[in-house]
Amino acid sequence: MQNQPIVVAYGMGVDSTAMLVGLHQRGIRPDLILFADTGGEKPDTYLYAPIIRQWLRDVDFPQFEVVRYRPPIAPYDSLYSECCKNRTLPSLAFRMKSCSIKWKQVPQDRRVQKWEPAMECWDAGILRQRDAD
Repeated sequence: MQNQPIVVAYGMGVDSTAMLVGLHQRGIRPDLILFADTGGEKPDTYLYAPIIRQWLRDVDFPQFEVVRYRPPIAPYDSLYSECCKNRTLPSLAFRMKSCSIKWKQVPQDRRVQKWEPAMECWDAGILRQRDAD
């Protein structure tokens, strides 16, 4: 049986960084690491990127890829500017997850849907493809 590829949704925070360290400690190497950039992360998050990129090189992990939601027709290009334009808070403030789905899950799903190792597994019936729409 073919090995299933490992895709990591990396938030560049404490928990997801600890997950990468834990994978390394267990000898598990991800095949793809994705960072879904909402366009409004804290400045320290973006400043941390070169540090984690160096660590990924040091442990022979793939570099994380940045994915972003791109609104087809909208007067905004980030979660922050969408909230400002619509004069609202992110949906999490209302105990919902639509912003996370739109700005994080959808761009990561779209990247994986075009990723050859995932497509090979789906074609072989090893993994189920999830719709990103």
